[in-house]
Order: sequence, then C-alpha cells, then structure tokens
Amino acid sequence: MGLISCFYLSYLSQPRCEQQLYRVAAKIRASRIVEIGMSNGRRARRMIEVARCYHTMSQIQYTGIDLFEARSGSDPPLSLKQAFQMLRPMVGKLQLTPGDPCTALARVANGLIASDLIVISADHDEADLVHAWFYLPRMLHPQTVVFWEYFVRQSRETRFVHITHDEIAARVRNRQTNSLRAA
Repeated sequence: MGLISCFYLSYLSQPRCEQQLYRVAAKIRASRIVEIGMSNGRRARRMIEVARCYHTMSQIQYTGIDLFEARSGSDPPLSLKQAFQMLRPMVGKLQLTPGDPCTALARVANGLIASDLIVISADHDEADLVHAWFYLPRMLHPQTVVFWEYFVRQSRETRFVHITHDEIAARVRNRQTNSLRAA
C-alpha cells in the first residue's frame, strides 16, 4: 500500500462521504482503529490500508464490533468467519466482537484504551447507543477522533459527523441523569 493508494482513498474513492474518514486516519496516523458496525467490511479494509501507509502491519490494531450473523436486513450479513479471513492478513492485532454496541463494549472497552479512530456505523441510532456511550470515554486519548455515520433523509446517502470528546461526556452525563431520575 503506497501513498498513491492513500491519496486515492482520501480524495477519489467512492462512496465520497468516506473520504473524510481516510483523510483523518492519514492525518492522525491512526494505528488503533475501532469500528462499531462493520457492514460488509469494505470500510474496515480501507481504513486499515490507510494505516498501513504509516505503520507496519504489526503496529496496527483493529477492533470490529458487529452483530455479524445475527444482523437482520436485506443485505446478507458479513459472518464473523468471513470478517476474520478478510482482515487477519492485514493487521497485527485483530479483535472481532459479536454483539450490539452496549454489550460488546462492556466486554472489550477496557482493552481499547487509547484508540486513535472510532467509527460508529449508521446501523446504530441514538437508542442503540444510549448505554454504549458510557464506555467510550475510557477508550479516548486527547487526539482520538470519533465519527458517527448517519442517513441523510432526502437521499439514500450517509454522512459522517465528528463527535467531540465533550459531546461524548455530555451524552454520558445525560444517561446518568436519566438513570437517576428513573430510580
């Protein structure tokens, strides 16, 4: 993987909305990537390819959280085995965790301290993530970048919004406040 390929992914690849992820991954030289919702695995491969422009394979850590075979929808789900076979040759440390965001993060968040790039798929809405936000602060370091993909209602496209550390902390506080009110 060379710099020309990184340039292609960052400025010319499709879907266009993902170019932002690849540019940021290159800018921060991400080596520890967490993706919540893997879809077909293409975005994971591409983020890892960008990381390989700046790091050796042994330095790259990728964690994918997904429902895998339990995912419902019209597209055939990426199986855990397929994801492993596709990504294992590309990274030094690969961790694939089946489950919804909250239960999966409850199991693995402590091992994901100091992640560089966290991407949350449009497969997960606010209701899916209400309890999962609690685990994100422990995964962050000052330069960690978090993106959340969302569907644009007028078109069938998605876009990514950058979620700041302060916004994550506010979501955690809101969850805790709502939990106290319910009690």
